[in-house]
Amino acid sequence: TKGLDLSPILTHALDLKGLLNPNADVRNTTKQDHELEKHIDMTHLLPQAQPALKSKTPVVINAEIINTQRSSATILSHEVSKVYGAAGLPDGTITINFTGSAGQSAAAFMTK
Repeated sequence: TKGLDLSPILTHALDLKGLLNPNADVRNTTKQDHELEKHIDMTHLLPQAQPALKSKTPVVINAEIINTQRSSATILSHEVSKVYGAAGLPDGTITINFTGSAGQSAAAFMTK
């Protein structure tokens, strides 16, 4: 890393050349509603994964997925990590069969 210049990614946003709006907020100033209650994890994955989360009982989840659900299984993975830590669940405890298309980042943040 000697001689590596990280300043382009460590520069404060207001100091960047060509900033479109120099008065733009650089911190959270607006309340956001991400409608997580409508997320596929909340409507399908978490409810069907409860036996696995509670007692490591294997489950198979079949669900349709669409392109806007690219962060699928992220909330489920968080729940697995909260309960089972870095070790996660044994292989094959939760099997998810998606039908549809959500791009290459679908389930990209799933834990073991």
